[in-house]
Amino acid sequence: MRSLALHEPICGTCGPDGELLSADLPLRRLQLRAGGDDGGTIALPGLLALCREATRLGMKLARRIEASDADNDYRFLVETAPGDGGSVDFCILSWSEAARDQRPDAAPRFALSPANHEVGFQLDSGLNLISCDLGAVEELPSPEIGSALTDWLTLLPDQASRMPMLAAVAERQAFRGQRAKIADRTVQLSGHPMLAANGEFAGYVCTLELLAAEAQDEERPSLAPFPAQLVGPKLQRPLDRIVANAETIHAQIEGPIRANYAGYARDIASAASHLKGLVGDFGDLEAVENAQFTLECERIDCSELARRAAGLLSVRAADHNITIHAPAESDSLQATGEYRRVLQILVNLIGNAVRYAPDGTRVTVETETSESGIPCIAVADQGSGLTDEQRTKVFEKFERLGRSGDGGSGLGLYISRRLARAMGGDLKAIEAEEGARFVLNLPPA
Repeated sequence: MRSLALHEPICGTCGPDGELLSADLPLRRLQLRAGGDDGGTIALPGLLALCREATRLGMKLARRIEASDADNDYRFLVETAPGDGGSVDFCILSWSEAARDQRPDAAPRFALSPANHEVGFQLDSGLNLISCDLGAVEELPSPEIGSALTDWLTLLPDQASRMPMLAAVAERQAFRGQRAKIADRTVQLSGHPMLAANGEFAGYVCTLELLAAEAQDEERPSLAPFPAQLVGPKLQRPLDRIVANAETIHAQIEGPIRANYAGYARDIASAASHLKGLVGDFGDLEAVENAQFTLECERIDCSELARRAAGLLSVRAADHNITIHAPAESDSLQATGEYRRVLQILVNLIGNAVRYAPDGTRVTVETETSESGIPCIAVADQGSGLTDEQRTKVFEKFERLGRSGDGGSGLGLYISRRLARAMGGDLKAIEAEEGARFVLNLPPA
């Protein structure tokens, strides 16, 4: 890769809406080659996202961005600084380019503009969408700004069953080649981490490429199995360290720090905890979809498990003034199941009830024996409830009933039902007079 000789930086100015107000000649030429216009919106998604982020944060930023056209791959090191009236001044400090592979079957890695079937978007530190420019790409549904990335798309493993994005996010590294599904289209994601002026992780600048029709038809591995070696040390341990260190900083155990730094630490801990949950869900997905998956069932007390699960969610419920009514200490209902997995199912059911029920309401956890002698644990809330169609659909993989921004993966109920059936029981959503009601059935002891 050769570098353009920069005797001085290549500079430009971007307006508050992303329009290229001024630019030195090399950048103007690239803008026109990318399908943009003089004075029009910046045609390079990475540069556009960087300028918009600088406008939003009101601070200096520096990023490496990449792009390509039919002939060359480009890499830039760009610095930005807030200008007047919401504008952003930027300078390209290094400009590298190399001839692209000209084979007919060579697919572009990065495109210069959405007109070339690529979308630029940006994620915050919690992997929520903060900007998205679909450009001329009309095949994709528009995402809801502020929602989680996984509300918009479903990540897919590569041919080696790896998730490039998940591995990169754990270490705050760049990634590329992450396939995903949006509606019925297969896309490919690439991204570079963003750092605020104080060095804190601020999210990702990403590009999304629509794959050619022939690439969409390739045989792809299913989401299961998700490799256990990634679920274990490669992801869980780094995420554990991130959570522990961020929470220590937020708690100011080592001494006082600036309030905004403490806030950053809290956000980092929250984002890492969210990623841990996703990793855990993918690990469980691998397990329950394995043909040899079995559970070690034993005699358990459903009432005791219900009380324990309610206790684990009591603090979260109190934050929303929600009361959890659990079985009395004197109650006991014997059944057969695996203690840890039954607890996992109940925590998921009660957690969902707390998440979706209105503040100030009640969540009820009851244990009872059906008329046919089957032990049951029911979790009910006072929320908006579910329609007949939703009561079936809610157990589908990645189904979230249109709910956005709640941080869930859409796998919890799917996994819970698979676990219940692996224990010889079942999990159902039952029609109720108010709210949603889920009933877990288990074999008698």
